[in-house]
Amino acid sequence: MPNELFFIHPLGQAVAFLVGVFNLISAWKRWCFSLTAHLNVGVMFYALILIGSGVGLVLARLGLRNNINLDSPLHSMAAAVLVAVIVCGAITGFILLNKKKSNNSLLVVHRYCNFAVLCMVIVQFIIGIGPLAAVM
Repeated sequence: MPNELFFIHPLGQAVAFLVGVFNLISAWKRWCFSLTAHLNVGVMFYALILIGSGVGLVLARLGLRNNINLDSPLHSMAAAVLVAVIVCGAITGFILLNKKKSNNSLLVVHRYCNFAVLCMVIVQFIIGIGPLAAVM
C-alpha cells in the first residue's frame, strides 16, 4: 500500500476547512452573500467533512491491517465530537431555513456550531499530524 494514499484524508479535510471558512466569512460579513450560494456551499462543507471522516476511518483500518498505527484514541474521540457538532449545525441551519420568522438565538447556535467545527478541524490536524509524519 503506497504511503501517499494516507494523504487523502488530511488533504480532503483541508479543502473542507477552506470551504467552511469561505462560507463562514461570506455569511457573517454578508460579503458576496446569497442564501442559495450559502446553502450549496454549506452542504458541500458538511459533505466534505463527513466523507473525510469516513475516509479517515477507512484509512486507519487499512493502516492497522498493514501494521501501521495511524489513529489515536484522542483523534477518534475528537472526530466523533466533530461529527456530533456538525450535525447540530446542520439541524439548526435546516430549522432556520424552514422558519418564517428568524430566531436570533438559533442563528447564534448555528454560527457557533459551525465555528466550533472549524476550530475542531484545526485541533484534529494538530493531533493527526504526528501519526502521519511517523509513517512518512
